[in-house]
Amino acid sequence: MKCLKALLLCLPVLLVTSCKSEQKKSKKETVYKQSMFDKLSNDDLLEFELSADFDSLILTKGEEKYYPASFSFKDEKDSLVTKKIKVGTRGKTRKNICDLPPLRLKFPKPLLKKSNLAKYKTLKLVTPCHDKSGYEDLIMKELLCYQMYQELTDQSFRAHPALVQIKQKESDNSSSKKMAFLIEHEKEMAKRLGGKLLDKSVKKIKTIDIDSYNLLVLFQYMIGNTDWNLSKRHNIKLVTVEGNSAPIPVPYDFDYSGLVNAEYAIPHPDLPIKNIRERLFQWRGKDAKALKKPIAQLLEKKTKLLSLMENCQLKDEKEKASMINYVKSFYEIIESENGLAILIKKKE
Repeated sequence: MKCLKALLLCLPVLLVTSCKSEQKKSKKETVYKQSMFDKLSNDDLLEFELSADFDSLILTKGEEKYYPASFSFKDEKDSLVTKKIKVGTRGKTRKNICDLPPLRLKFPKPLLKKSNLAKYKTLKLVTPCHDKSGYEDLIMKELLCYQMYQELTDQSFRAHPALVQIKQKESDNSSSKKMAFLIEHEKEMAKRLGGKLLDKSVKKIKTIDIDSYNLLVLFQYMIGNTDWNLSKRHNIKLVTVEGNSAPIPVPYDFDYSGLVNAEYAIPHPDLPIKNIRERLFQWRGKDAKALKKPIAQLLEKKTKLLSLMENCQLKDEKEKASMINYVKSFYEIIESENGLAILIKKKE
């Protein structure tokens, strides 16, 4: 009896301790630490200067070496902040054809720790391929593709517009500002979705999240993008989420899409299309009825997507009108009585 009384007296204490332990564990699991991407995307438009030995960086772009750089921006108090980082080239096609290839900004661990930021060290920076007329518009249109997919689903990469001044050295005042955009780190994207990236050692994908896949294929068809491959994970990241039996596909790199319409973009020679403006429905599903849900999703978001395009700041108004009409032609298909049949027929 004495033991029983002692146990009953201790039980409330044990329960409280257990609850506190569970609360602490739960809090730890749900806390989202601010990242460098979060910090830099507070304003509608990020403005910064990037100074580095770009001559050497471009000469050695095939090696993807990192070079010391200075990254200067204004903080929330409107004070100029300069950080010592590193910068390197990245990408495949654009790395070979562009005057300034896409870049990767690398922030040192001590800087992230001191600023109490998450440990994602790198951010992708997409800049105009050339200084020629029209290339800033290509950047804005590719950014628009990211924003449109973000509007459709959280299972997407976040991208943020930036106005960047590229300098060969910090004292250089002759360089001009360029429109660009940042893309969040792939591991941050996966964590935001409550999962992690599928290990690269997993070569074959047996299953895929069907709802995510169907929406992705329809979106790629809408923007006229065939530059992706699920099995080879070309321009696709796969995220595994605990409790989900199949990974989630998340697309990126839209510069080869018909919507962007870059002059250097051509379709893969194995595809039955002659130019990137010609749409190809690359769906590999079996149940066509499953497409009705993402079609309804796209129809629901039509006004918002068209609004994003209308508000896209392009210098060439004709290109803007062409871009909008291109997406409207997609809606004409899915709004028609036999829209689903047209899509499936195009697949065949």
